[in-house]
Amino acid sequence: MVPFAEAMALLTSAGIPVAPWEAVAPDAPAADVARVASRVGSRLVVKLANVPHRTELDAVRVDVAVEEVEHAIAELRAIAGAHQVDATVAVQAMVSGHAEAFAGVHCGTGLGDVLLFGRGGVLVELTDGVAGRFLPVDVQRATELAREVAGPEVIAGIRGQRPWPLASAVEVICGLDRLWRTHRHWMSSLDVNPLIVTEDGLVAVDALFLGDHPKDVNS
Repeated sequence: MVPFAEAMALLTSAGIPVAPWEAVAPDAPAADVARVASRVGSRLVVKLANVPHRTELDAVRVDVAVEEVEHAIAELRAIAGAHQVDATVAVQAMVSGHAEAFAGVHCGTGLGDVLLFGRGGVLVELTDGVAGRFLPVDVQRATELAREVAGPEVIAGIRGQRPWPLASAVEVICGLDRLWRTHRHWMSSLDVNPLIVTEDGLVAVDALFLGDHPKDVNS
């Protein structure tokens, strides 16, 4: 598993927008915690950074005010200690949107390397909104995939849904293709989940890279 900070750096290097964040080391003092929180935003998500299944450990706090961050971090450090996992905490801006998406790359399948894109959140249960393409993916195929999952005619058929910014979805898909081209020598899978769908575009708030990751994220 690639640590959270490096995962966010990889997404950014591929042109995929990421919600602002800062990491808090396990031994960071309270004064440093306050400075970190104030740099990120006014409403925050606080979570154990380097744990793959945070919700199973109750290791995520959402809609946290800056003045509540220190307490949230103390709770998460206690959870990390109880489960003997990394106590590094990510403090991230809380991004508001009108839908969620997810995307991923899975290497070494029986038929080849695959890129997936789909509607997330509650829409996973309401609709069958996942599609994929074999890699590599060019702009035309990325556009076809985005429209298949969230094109105007698709979203219009889902009650209460607003249009998605398709150009941003295409950029995310192309960004995943760039990551695959650059890092497929070590990456076995990548899951970007969730992607928050806002009026201005899709924003990643988490990513799970698996594989034999080199120390240098640019290698």
